[in-house]
Amino acid sequence: MQTGAIFNSLKFGGVDSADYGIYITGEAVYNAPVRAVEMVNVPGRNGAVAMDQGYWENIEVTYPAGVFGDAETNFPKAIRDFRNAIVSQVGYQRLTDTYNPGEYREALYMDGLEVENIVANQAGEFELTFNCKPQRWLKSGEEPIAAASSGVTIPNPTQYGASPLLAVEGYGNISFNGYTIALENAVMGNVTLLNSGKVEAGYPVSFDTNLYNSGDVITVPDLVIDWQIKTRTGNRFISCTPTDTGSGTTTATKTSNTLYTMRTVLSGASFASDTITTISNTCSCAISVNSGGTRSATVTSTYEVTIDGTNGTISVEYSQTESDVAYANTGIRPVYYGDITVDSTVPILGHPTYIDCDLGECYRIENGSPVSLNGFIDLGSDLPELAPGENTLTFDDTVTSVSLTPRWWIL
Repeated sequence: MQTGAIFNSLKFGGVDSADYGIYITGEAVYNAPVRAVEMVNVPGRNGAVAMDQGYWENIEVTYPAGVFGDAETNFPKAIRDFRNAIVSQVGYQRLTDTYNPGEYREALYMDGLEVENIVANQAGEFELTFNCKPQRWLKSGEEPIAAASSGVTIPNPTQYGASPLLAVEGYGNISFNGYTIALENAVMGNVTLLNSGKVEAGYPVSFDTNLYNSGDVITVPDLVIDWQIKTRTGNRFISCTPTDTGSGTTTATKTSNTLYTMRTVLSGASFASDTITTISNTCSCAISVNSGGTRSATVTSTYEVTIDGTNGTISVEYSQTESDVAYANTGIRPVYYGDITVDSTVPILGHPTYIDCDLGECYRIENGSPVSLNGFIDLGSDLPELAPGENTLTFDDTVTSVSLTPRWWIL
């Protein structure tokens, strides 16, 4: 089989013409694209007004090609296999050739394949015509540039503004060539778990954690639980002294002669996103009441908050139970009400944030797929570009690293 070692060849998507003994010539490979300009004739004015539309049009690139049959290349089979391979490439594909080894195009192949036999069933010629985006992308522009510190200079070796891909660790402002990109250190938000009446069973809630990687640290701050202890009508509190056993602290506020408002604060916790943690507390309240004489009683209340960070969500389940009150003829009864609030404060920017200045997309990679962060990052109305010549990249000290893939191109 003839190979690209002695002939020029091309690669389109997953197809290498050299694998089929197909060679190409360089004729018509060096065409340039057309600038999109609308010519407007104005009555009473000589000459047309040129209105630049701000872009280059796609270009057709044609490669004259051929194949010779020999001891290693079966001509009919080579043509058939190559035809099936190249027309099966759907959508824009990467197109390279050996004439321009440092460049590539993004191209569509939409034509058929008509072969002219020059020696029956032994050799043939044909044309390969691709509809290409106007740019010739430089392979050197695929090499990431690591910015070790703010203020690095990035020279653009071309005459055209380039739209880079940035990979950023941390958050803050990133600026180059007069553009500023603001990365917010956003949090996941709040979840409030509401309960009414005595809590017998857990009240589960869930909220989105798509932006977490397995093993990320989730911080749950202090959990607040409000409840009451109340006497029967006519019975008056003398005192209420709470004692906690566990991770909580309970305070008692005398709201009226017959009501104490209780607040238990459970200490927060940090745990990995793919694990389960439990925060618990037991509060015993020693109570004295005047009900025709001093009476004493004890109310014991146990709280348990289970936070499940597995399966891509965080589930918070809260339960509270109390022991039977030692009434001692006091007529005391606990009343449970109010809410427990859970606030997830993990930042979304704890892993590389990708900013595509060509597409205007910001995302993270989770389990091999992009997760959009456009709601947290503002690229502005004009997409940032690296201008021809020198560009200075600066960023806040809260940005720990920036890697920039420049994506240089020429026509």
